Amino acid sequence: MISLTDVSVTFPDGTVGLSDISLDVAPGEFICLVGPSGSGKTTLLRTIAGFISPSSGALSIAGAAMDGVPPEKRGLGMVFQQHAVWPHMNVFENVAYPLRRTGAFSAEAVSEALSLVGLDGFEKRSPASLSGGQRQRVALARAVVANPRVLLLDEALSALDEPLRDALRRDILALVRRQGLTTVHVTHDRSEALALADRVVVLSDGEVQQIGSPQEILTRPASALVASFMGDATVLPSGEAVMPADVVLSAVGSRRGIVQSVLFERTGYSITVLSEGLTFRAFTSERVSIGDEVGLEFQRVMGF
Repeated sequence: MISLTDVSVTFPDGTVGLSDISLDVAPGEFICLVGPSGSGKTTLLRTIAGFISPSSGALSIAGAAMDGVPPEKRGLGMVFQQHAVWPHMNVFENVAYPLRRTGAFSAEAVSEALSLVGLDGFEKRSPASLSGGQRQRVALARAVVANPRVLLLDEALSALDEPLRDALRRDILALVRRQGLTTVHVTHDRSEALALADRVVVLSDGEVQQIGSPQEILTRPASALVASFMGDATVLPSGEAVMPADVVLSAVGSRRGIVQSVLFERTGYSITVLSEGLTFRAFTSERVSIGDEVGLEFQRVMGF
């Protein structure tokens, strides 16, 4: 459905936004783009959308080259971080806008889109009377009302508080599965990416570091960078990495350290331990306190 081959983006000031990105997104696939700030994830999404033109390489959607094709001609639906609903239009008119713009208005299509996002009966409501989650549902309905080939989500959930964010996350996944929508989602939330994606694309400095299923990304990271970013791994001086799941407290552990932080997380405690200048994360059912000395053992050390 979406194909990028050796796509690079260099901005007018010489900054490299993307470097030789190759990615194929299958029809109906849900892809999440993640990476640290400045990694290129938003640049990649905006390139797919047509807001940024590649400096080199090829981009196609549904087999058609996108060279010179403006965003509104690409058959895309897009939802941004901010709710981006027009305050002077009621809910119905907000959702109807893309259809009126193309001369394909259908009241039935608007009603169906609102039903898909759980907003039946909200047609006459003003955006000012809606909650943040409801406004984001309006934006989602507007994005899917014209049956787009691809749905692009640009930090679409990051402005919402939990548990609303979790509820909308579930609803979006159910919606795209029912509709068979090919979806590309930019998020800074690693847990969200792992929960939603068929495949995760990890970016850093405008380059792809790894593409894989959530399980592959967590259990077989391609580099210390991926292990550190996605799994909170600690990179050892040897260049190897150890993930929190492989760090256990042991009274006879050969590595000693001092507990720096303790957070309760439902079934136990997430802790950080400073040892020999390195900080390790671990999970334990034992109650420990900041300042305690503990022993650590590594069940597995990953080499790259």
